[in-house]
Amino acid sequence: MGEETPLVLHGTHPLADEMVTRAMACGMVKINQNRNVRDGYHAYIREHCANTDLTTLQEQGVEEYSKGVERLMVEVLQSAGKA
Repeated sequence: MGEETPLVLHGTHPLADEMVTRAMACGMVKINQNRNVRDGYHAYIREHCANTDLTTLQEQGVEEYSKGVERLMVEVLQSAGKA
């Protein structure tokens, strides 16, 4: 008793950065944001799939995905370096 259940946010897309910030202020401690960070990956693949070899397409796609994760961690969750 006395232990509170952690608040988790998942299954939401699209989800604005402001909503994440508000949820954090209300006590959210876990969030699943895979789809939002994938948007850059999918945009890159759509734009370059017709004229880029597969290996380069995959490597650059992963780079775009990484940028999305980094943006979320640094700008929205402010959790970079806190692990």
